[in-house]
Amino acid sequence: MKRLLFFVFCLIAAPAFAAKPTPIGQLNVVAFGGNVGQLPSVIFANSYGQAWLSVTNAPAVALPADCSTTKLRVIRDALALQYPSAHYFIFFGAPCNFGEIHQSAPASMYMKGTIYSSVLVHEFAHAMGHYHPHQVDCSFADPVDISCPRSWADFGDWMQIPLAHANGPHKEQLRWITVPLITTDGTFNLTPMHTSGGLKAIKTPFPNPFGHPTLPTFVMVEWRQDPAMLTGLYTQYTDGVMVHVTERYCISRDPCTEAWDSYALDMRPQSKAVGDQRDPALPYGSSYTFPENGLKITVGFPTGGTVPVTLDVP
Repeated sequence: MKRLLFFVFCLIAAPAFAAKPTPIGQLNVVAFGGNVGQLPSVIFANSYGQAWLSVTNAPAVALPADCSTTKLRVIRDALALQYPSAHYFIFFGAPCNFGEIHQSAPASMYMKGTIYSSVLVHEFAHAMGHYHPHQVDCSFADPVDISCPRSWADFGDWMQIPLAHANGPHKEQLRWITVPLITTDGTFNLTPMHTSGGLKAIKTPFPNPFGHPTLPTFVMVEWRQDPAMLTGLYTQYTDGVMVHVTERYCISRDPCTEAWDSYALDMRPQSKAVGDQRDPALPYGSSYTFPENGLKITVGFPTGGTVPVTLDVP
């Protein structure tokens, strides 16, 4: 299935570039080049070759100087008439402090910020339906204490680190992976999220901790060995398995388009300090039983490119 997307850039005063206005060729190199970390390669790698981005230059459009969303909608609507099959319009422009707005028919996003490839990856993920990935580290005892969820805090997701892969909930949302629903006890061999092939994640039903008892909620387990996460601040994302609580719901479109809120849990709540976001993985050779429903997760040690995870399902 092809999707037509428009990226509309304000090229007058983007601080990422020395030349003003920004040459379109320079923008293509920075934003859409084929290097690692730039949007086409990120999409191709995250989707395991199932999705890719082809870029074609369109004629320049005169953006309004005041960057009002009303005037930008006029541009959007004009483009929508000319290109009725367009799925998204994504507006960028550093001089224009117009924030983010989600629209529909057609879907649109108005962005603020410098035109960097990392920003482009982040905002493109929004356009694909992702919300900011959260991390929860509110208690020394209970990883599912959701009294202080932190947006932008899951460093195991491409919205936070463009060189990292998307987390399991986001990849399942885009149907780039299939995550089996586990309802009976068993042991499952996970393969690293950034590699193609094999089982990437498993999920099991979980009581909704957000006060939304009618929404499907799961605990999802995945194994991260992304090269970008094996050094520096993120090594304790990779010395065990990552555990997320995910909540599925319909965003306000007809027909329903599913979205996922994802919350990375701190599976070492007694280590370091409450609020520390650098050691969330459940370490190799350990287990944890959730007091909320008795679910027990046990992780073994990696061997032969997989890591065994045992679920004792209530």
